[in-house]
Amino acid sequence: IHFKASEGILYNVTMDTLLFCLAGKSDTAILPLTVKHISDNAFGYCTKIKGVLLPESINSIGTLAFINCSDLRYFRIPDSVRIIKNGTFKHCMALLDVSIGNAVDSIEMNAFENCKKISTVTIPNSVTVIQPNAFLDCFGLQKLNIGNSIKNIGFYAFKNDSNLKTITITSLIPPATHINAFYKVRAQTPVFVPCGTQSSYTASQGWNTFTSIQ
Repeated sequence: IHFKASEGILYNVTMDTLLFCLAGKSDTAILPLTVKHISDNAFGYCTKIKGVLLPESINSIGTLAFINCSDLRYFRIPDSVRIIKNGTFKHCMALLDVSIGNAVDSIEMNAFENCKKISTVTIPNSVTVIQPNAFLDCFGLQKLNIGNSIKNIGFYAFKNDSNLKTITITSLIPPATHINAFYKVRAQTPVFVPCGTQSSYTASQGWNTFTSIQ
């Protein structure tokens, strides 16, 4: 026997790697404490699942792991995870709340694309890179908080997030930001920056399109 199955989810024999979830699984999946890895596309197209509770033992979540989980409502990424990989939550259109762990240092391409019901995103101080298209088409996003370690924000990272009401960033040095990182975000959106850094942000590419840097 090379696999183990439990409550509609298939694991390897030692149950430290989650291989995949059956598409018909509904409600909330509670993963065992032994799990360290979630495979690529493991929950892809599980359109009935509403939540997945991860143990603190998790240290990697695969690419496209939750793509098209169209009824997923909430998600907490443990502090043991360092990378939110390409397309992890792409098209999770019902996702209302996501908590990004304090060890994450990179949010990769398309990670949260089309998560159109998320209203608040807090990027923790551990994150240094937000890759292109990471939060593309998050139409419901109203409040964006970016931590103090951010170094780079890629093109179209927040494209079409046109309902943003506030952006707060605590980095003393403006991160290298693509000119189109905030494409179609209203220029009048208030941007709150650390005291004494207003002129630096006003002169920086990607930020100088905003007319209300405070």
